[in-house]
Amino acid sequence: MEVSMRKKHPKIFAAFAFRYDAELIPDLLKNISGIIDGYVSYDDRENKSTWYHEGKIRNLLIKKARAAGADWILCIDPDERFEIGAAKKIRKLVDTHSNQNVVISFPFRELWTPKQYRIDGVWGEKRKRILFPLKKDQRFMNLKVHSQWHPVNDNYSEIHTDINLYHLKNIDPENRTARKDLYNSLDKDKKIQPMGYDYLDDETGIKLQTVSYSRRYKPTYSSKYLIKQLG
Repeated sequence: MEVSMRKKHPKIFAAFAFRYDAELIPDLLKNISGIIDGYVSYDDRENKSTWYHEGKIRNLLIKKARAAGADWILCIDPDERFEIGAAKKIRKLVDTHSNQNVVISFPFRELWTPKQYRIDGVWGEKRKRILFPLKKDQRFMNLKVHSQWHPVNDNYSEIHTDINLYHLKNIDPENRTARKDLYNSLDKDKKIQPMGYDYLDDETGIKLQTVSYSRRYKPTYSSKYLIKQLG
């Protein structure tokens, strides 16, 4: 577990776990450097099981961020990147809603190529609810997979933003199938996600949207990094 610090209040900490994508962390930290004041992370590289229990690890990271003095937490993965200009917008949102019970969500853009993301069907509807204040009496999920980060208290409202969050892990076709197989094994009876996971590498009716120059992400995708779902 790591804790690093920078800047003054209001404090926004990032939280992330990693196993196969440790080499992506430096670019992640560059991407969110204007947003966060520190971060907490969980190194899962010594884990011999197929996958870690997401709920336990995520709740542990939230607890660590709280103990480190975070006022807000940004829950992100090493293979995710915000569009340029996100930092100022996010900081303004946090300042505006600093004392409110809110969860801030972002359009989740699943990249199919380094410069195109998928928009057909469920792909165009995905959002990630990953930015929220740390307050007393918050309750969180504790599922082995697909355990959402955000509070599940009834008195929290969602703020929809138009700030793109790009996901790199689907760029490699082999990785799409690896993700499908992993989640099918972790949630065999589809109790957690009833729609299942076979859609993850199904290109039926595919529609792609090109990332505009004004909404690009930096650092850019580099093929020198092998982005993997499993080792």
